[in-house]
Amino acid sequence: MSYFNAHCDTEAELHTIGGLLCILDNVATDFLTQDETPIGSGIINLIQVVADRVKKAQELHDAELAAHRPETRELVA
Repeated sequence: MSYFNAHCDTEAELHTIGGLLCILDNVATDFLTQDETPIGSGIINLIQVVADRVKKAQELHDAELAAHRPETRELVA
């Protein structure tokens, strides 16, 4: 994996996380004051999705850093 490809993958994942957090913010502010269990369940599920995407972004960032280091470039490629 080249550094450029790894960097693009990481950037795309971070944009996805940003979008999910915006959705979570909108849903939480619009529906959190209401006493609706399905909405609360949906918010919890969305938080789990965001957490999974953050883990994926961390893995992609680690791969990006490994591809950028000269001593490990041969091992990653």
